[in-house]
Amino acid sequence: MNLSNKRKLVFTLMILSLFIVSGLSGCSKEAKKAKHWKRGEKYYSENKFREAIIEYKNVLQLDPKDATCRYKLGLSHLRTGQFREAFSEFSKSVELNQDLVEAPPIGKFLSSVERQQESQGTGGAGSRKRSE
Repeated sequence: MNLSNKRKLVFTLMILSLFIVSGLSGCSKEAKKAKHWKRGEKYYSENKFREAIIEYKNVLQLDPKDATCRYKLGLSHLRTGQFREAFSEFSKSVELNQDLVEAPPIGKFLSSVERQQESQGTGGAGSRKRSE
């Protein structure tokens, strides 16, 4: 093998390695998301809501527009008594997927927050949406 052929072989192997590495990194994002989602669901079903929150947040770092994950994160916050965080996640989930507004407990939760804000004279979150 002469020097020219060795260079071509090395160059070809380097390019091939780059393609393999870039291909694996593309798959790994979805694999990581699925792994964190599965863990979050496991923790949620075991009533380990703080652990579930961590896993759902990991999913959202990979895919911030995952409405279902935001919904489950909101439920987890609700179960731990973190009402502001729950409201924030429920609101974001509904922005991403309007169908979730009917999902329990979002409708009930948003209605109670709206009633509380109206009684305080600040206007509810839902009143802004209706006027737009």
